[in-house]
Amino acid sequence: MRRKSKAKVKVAQAEAKLDSESNSKSSEREKHQQLQGAKSGKELVSFLLRGLFIAFSIWLVKDGSSFFRKFKELRLGLGERPTLDINQSRAILVVGTMSSGTTGLTHRLRAIGLEVGHEESDARRQPCRDGSVSWIHGLRYIPSHEDKVDIRERAKRICEVQRPMIFSPNQFYVPFGKCYTPDPLWTPCWKRICEETFIENIGCSVKADQACPTPFQKTFILSRYPLNIISSLSTKWCTPGLENSFDPWVKQSRGKASWFAQFTNRMERYHFHDFLQELFPAEVYPHIWENGNSCTERLAWYVVEYYGAMLQWVESSQSKIIRVEDEDAACEIALSSGFKPPETICAHVYTRDRNKQPLSNPKPFGSINVARAKRKKISWETFSQNSTLRARLEQVTRSLGYSL
Repeated sequence: MRRKSKAKVKVAQAEAKLDSESNSKSSEREKHQQLQGAKSGKELVSFLLRGLFIAFSIWLVKDGSSFFRKFKELRLGLGERPTLDINQSRAILVVGTMSSGTTGLTHRLRAIGLEVGHEESDARRQPCRDGSVSWIHGLRYIPSHEDKVDIRERAKRICEVQRPMIFSPNQFYVPFGKCYTPDPLWTPCWKRICEETFIENIGCSVKADQACPTPFQKTFILSRYPLNIISSLSTKWCTPGLENSFDPWVKQSRGKASWFAQFTNRMERYHFHDFLQELFPAEVYPHIWENGNSCTERLAWYVVEYYGAMLQWVESSQSKIIRVEDEDAACEIALSSGFKPPETICAHVYTRDRNKQPLSNPKPFGSINVARAKRKKISWETFSQNSTLRARLEQVTRSLGYSL
C-alpha cells in the first residue's frame, strides 16, 4: 500500500512539474507575443511619424515659405503694409459672371502692382488688401426676394454640401476662432457659417437697411462678349454631347478620362446647377427653369439675369463697366481707383480719350478659348427658337458696350 501511495505521489509530482513547465512556457509565449505586439505598435507609430515628417518637409519646401510669409505679413503685420480686418474698407471690387475673365484680370492687376485676390476677400488669409475680383461677390447685387422665397431654406439647401469655388464661406471670410476643423470636413459649424454668409451677402448692396460685411470703395462690372461667356459656360457645365440636358448625372462619354475624373466633373456640374437654382429660384425666375429650355439656354438666362442685376446697380451708382477684351482694362481700374500704375505699362491710359466705342465681334479672350478647341460654338442663331431670351440677351449685350 505504501509503495502504491508513493508511486501515486511521484506521478502527481511529475504531473505538477509538467503543468508548471507548461504554464511557464505559455506565460513566456504570452510575454513574447506582448513584446512583439508592443514592438509592432512602436514600429507603426515610428512609421507614421516619419511619414508625417516627410509630408511636412515636402510642404515646407513647396508651400511653407509662402504660408509663413503670409502669416507674418497678413496676420502679424510685420510687412511693409498694415494688416486689414474683414470689416475694413479696401479700394476695388470687380464682379463678373463665371467665364467673364476674372482670373486673367486678376493676373493683369497684380502685374501692375495691385494686391488683389481672386474669389477671396479676407486679407487676413490671402493678399487682397487692395481688393478682389470675383463672380460670387456679385451676390451682393442680386435681390434676395425674401418676400417670395424663404431665404433661410435656400441657405440650408445651398450649404448642405460643400461647393468649392462655387460658394464657400472662405471666399468671403475665414471664421478664425469659430470652426476648429478644416472646411473639407464640412462639419455643422461650417454649414452654419455658410448659411450665415449667404444670408448676410445676398442683396446686401441693394438693401437700404443693410450694409455688406466687406466694404469696397469702388465697384467695377467686368464684361465679356456674352456669346463667348455662354460658349465657355456651356463647355464647362453642360454634359458633353448632351447640351440639351441639364441633368448632371446623365451618362456620358468622356473618351480617355478616368472614372474619378468623370465623377469629379459630374459632381462639379451638380453643385453648380444646384446652386444656380437657389440663386435664381423658380418662384421668381420661372422662365429660366421651363422644361423646354436646354442647358445652354438656362446658362444664357443666368448671364442675362446676373448682368441685369449688375446693370441696375450701375444705373443707381457710380460704378463702371470694364470690358475684359480691352488691353488697358487693368490700368483703367487702377487709375479710376486712385492708384498710379506704372507709366511704362499704362502710359496710353493717362493720355487717351476714355470715351470708348462699342466693340464689334471682339476677339476671344481667356485661356478657356485656347485650351478647349472643342468648345461649343454659340451664335445668335442658337437662340432663334427662343425669341424672349434672344431679345433680352441682345439688350444686355448692347448695355455692356458691345455691338451685335
